[in-house]
Amino acid sequence: MKKRIIRTLVTMGLAVSVIMPGAQGLAQEMQSVEMRSLGELTDAGDKLKKEEWDKIKIFRGWGHEVWKCGDYTGFLSNDKKAFWINGIKISADTVEVKIPSEINGIKVTKIGAYDFNADYCSIFERFPYEEDKMSAPAYRDGRNITKIVVPEGVKVIGQNTFAHMKNLKRVSLPQSVTTLEHNVFYKDNQLQKVNIAAENKTFKAKKNVIYSKNGKSLYLIYGKVKSITIDAKVRQIVNSESHKVTNNIGALARGIKVFIHKKNKVFGAENGFVYLKKTGELLYYANKSKDPVLPKSIKKITKKTYWCTSYINKFTLSKNVKYVNGNYLPVREGYLRKFYIPGKNKVKFVNCDAIDLQSKVTVYVNRHLKSYYKKVFRKCKNVKVRIG
Repeated sequence: MKKRIIRTLVTMGLAVSVIMPGAQGLAQEMQSVEMRSLGELTDAGDKLKKEEWDKIKIFRGWGHEVWKCGDYTGFLSNDKKAFWINGIKISADTVEVKIPSEINGIKVTKIGAYDFNADYCSIFERFPYEEDKMSAPAYRDGRNITKIVVPEGVKVIGQNTFAHMKNLKRVSLPQSVTTLEHNVFYKDNQLQKVNIAAENKTFKAKKNVIYSKNGKSLYLIYGKVKSITIDAKVRQIVNSESHKVTNNIGALARGIKVFIHKKNKVFGAENGFVYLKKTGELLYYANKSKDPVLPKSIKKITKKTYWCTSYINKFTLSKNVKYVNGNYLPVREGYLRKFYIPGKNKVKFVNCDAIDLQSKVTVYVNRHLKSYYKKVFRKCKNVKVRIG
């Protein structure tokens, strides 16, 4: 008990000795940035070298404490045994980056940007380096980097870690990586090769696609490609962060043409449409056609549906469609004018008010079902139901 009291008093004394000088001048800064010395890290141990951790700045506002050491910033685990790199200071002419496996003897287990502007940020910060603007998109860069090597020991690569790196061509990932979060290689159009260690038990890469080791799950698509072909073995599209099945191919493909191997038993493709064979759910469409017609194989339009097209003026369901979620029809761009619902089956609509966002839409239906669809769209002021 006495030791604990002494330890607390020593810690408080060190804190006071750091904060007191010039306290009035720092009063305003203290709301967002607090200067602390190594002496306050009573549990840090000998692995933190005082000459390298002489000044530690803690940036408030992210829900975490961000530590700075030389050219690296990041988060320190509670037990001080693991470090998450969230920023690397680089010069403008940096071409190749080898991320360290340790910082001051502390193992690096995760790398990745973490801030309010993560959608626009990689982990690289260019000169001039301004510590009070670490999270600003303008201070995240990697424009000239062509190659990155991730060391053994890193388990997680965070969202947008290598995003918007226009000259990045090659990335090497170690055996230890088990998680690739959202948009890791977003907008890396020159990325040609992701080398994954053969010993890695989670991932493998093949032709701009990252699969599970057994080839049954598709995780990521990288680089600028016009089309991909999903292998025969693939059974599911998986979120590489949560490892949950989403089958959201659209979020990965982002406009490229997707073909399916003819022996694939789960996914089908026809005229630019990708769908689930078992349920008939439409997953993805990427085509320049302004008047697409759903193939007969498609039976549902659900929240899994992703349209990567625009300027659709005319849209026709197939006779086999039984369910439509209006929120996932190609109506968001505002160009849809004619919507055809063929056949004698009554299609179940939910969220049909989404169609009402258009200026004017005419829905053409079978003459026997006109009254039914008038009830379906009765609250839609901009929708007219006609026989056709």
